[in-house]
Amino acid sequence: MQPLFCSALFAGFAAACGLCSAVRAAPLTLVTDATVAASPGVLPGAVSSPFTFTLVNAVANDAPDDLLTGWQVTLDIEPLPGATGTVEVFDVSQPATGYLLEGSGFGLGANRNGENLTVFDFILFAPPVQVPADPGAPLFNYRLEASDDAQGDFGIYVVPRLSEWSDSSSPFALARTYDGLPFSGGSVLIGQVTAVPEPALFGLLGLGGMLMLTRRWRLH
Repeated sequence: MQPLFCSALFAGFAAACGLCSAVRAAPLTLVTDATVAASPGVLPGAVSSPFTFTLVNAVANDAPDDLLTGWQVTLDIEPLPGATGTVEVFDVSQPATGYLLEGSGFGLGANRNGENLTVFDFILFAPPVQVPADPGAPLFNYRLEASDDAQGDFGIYVVPRLSEWSDSSSPFALARTYDGLPFSGGSVLIGQVTAVPEPALFGLLGLGGMLMLTRRWRLH
């Protein structure tokens, strides 16, 4: 997997486009396999296995002006009530197969701004792309790193005003919103992970408890 990297050229370009007003609704939906319902586990003090963000179209065939020419997603991972420690994005990488802009895009870029991470790609000198209907096409893989003291549930949020896509009618303007992510408003919970101790630790705790109970029984 490629490590997290920053493209200065396109980080600046994406930031500038982020100033564009998103004025059109979109049939495209962002989903991640680290769903709130599944809440996959991550180990404290370790890097997780890769998760994936996918883009799904509500229709099979778009009008020519609705074809995709670029995308941007800004993530923010925050502890949910009761959680301790931190979970952050460790790195991002292009999917090995099926990437939406395979052979068309400039290349996956990433830019960290405080607690937020922005991931993006744009088409250069290639035709716009039809985003497929369900199950869609993968945008990027990401791995998470939990602090040593991480425990509990952590929400994976998307920042709407910094997460848009561009179409063939305005190929250099991020002016289209994802479904359910309006341009205005706060971050939207889209996924979740749970920081849990290593399974071996549970075994040691259980064994220790059994030994203590056995010792108490013998003493009495």
